[in-house]
Amino acid sequence: MKHIFNEPYVPGRQIKDRARHPTLPGVFPTRKARTSWVRTRLPLMMDGLIHLETDPRVVRIAVYPPKLEYSVWHDLSGRSKVRSVSPDVAVLEDDGHVTVVEYVPVAIQDERRGFADRVRVLKEIYAEEHGCGYAVHSELSVRIEPRMTNLRRQYEHSFVDDQMALEAVRDVIYRNSLPSTIGVIRAAVDLPAPVYQALGSGGEAVFSRPLDEVDRHFTALMQLVHRGEIEIDLSRHYDERSVVRWPRHRPMEIAR
Repeated sequence: MKHIFNEPYVPGRQIKDRARHPTLPGVFPTRKARTSWVRTRLPLMMDGLIHLETDPRVVRIAVYPPKLEYSVWHDLSGRSKVRSVSPDVAVLEDDGHVTVVEYVPVAIQDERRGFADRVRVLKEIYAEEHGCGYAVHSELSVRIEPRMTNLRRQYEHSFVDDQMALEAVRDVIYRNSLPSTIGVIRAAVDLPAPVYQALGSGGEAVFSRPLDEVDRHFTALMQLVHRGEIEIDLSRHYDERSVVRWPRHRPMEIAR
């Protein structure tokens, strides 16, 4: 299964452009796939990919891994029936473990007869035949608040290129140590606001304005969380009192 993260493969599903879809497909920019963006099948999948994109333990993702065909035995007919599954994403973690994920809303799960049995069978098949995990995620696990809102904010700030702010905030954290709060770290770092300039025909600045609304401190903290160097409490909406700590899933001395 791991070969799909580095080699071309035949996707198990195609989401065509300019076609009518009842599931509202979208486009998701990413740094963890082989391409810079992927097509999502439904909004729930896009929210699920935000979880993966902001999780530092996730190294790579492969959208729409190859379709899997499997046999299901029917006691009444005495015959087996071939069925297939087209997962939404395969996930490679930093410990080498692979998990195949489907995003299925609760309402759809309730409509499908024998859905729980299907999940049980697929978990066994993927574990025994492919050496990986299988999971189904719904809005009950993906859209928990305030975690989902916080992760969206992490994701939005992850694409900003401000290395100077990142290094300044990182330096203060390693000098003052953790735990701390967003407000304390912000007060310890002096970062001037970026300046917007409009240039004339000769290249001279004819108008300039400081962009005080750009929060360079917060962006740097979000990027450090994204890289796995720190953690910020996800159980409350991010504010000045949010607790910043060393990541629990890896020793502090190798976090940097």
